[in-house]
Amino acid sequence: MDEPEASLHFEWQKNLIALVRELNPNAQIILTTHSPALIMDGWEDAVTEVSDITI
Repeated sequence: MDEPEASLHFEWQKNLIALVRELNPNAQIILTTHSPALIMDGWEDAVTEVSDITI
C-alpha cells in the first residue's frame, strides 16, 4: 500500500493496521508512509525501515 493514511483522520490512521490485521491476521503488510500514527500502538517492533535500495 502506498501511503494509505493520506486521506484519513489521525485517529483513524492509528487504527488502520489493526483493522487490516483483523480482516486477515496472517497477512504480511507492506506499505510506505510518512505518518508515525500508523506504527503507534505497539507496531514499532514489526517495522523494517528501508532507506537505500540499489537495483
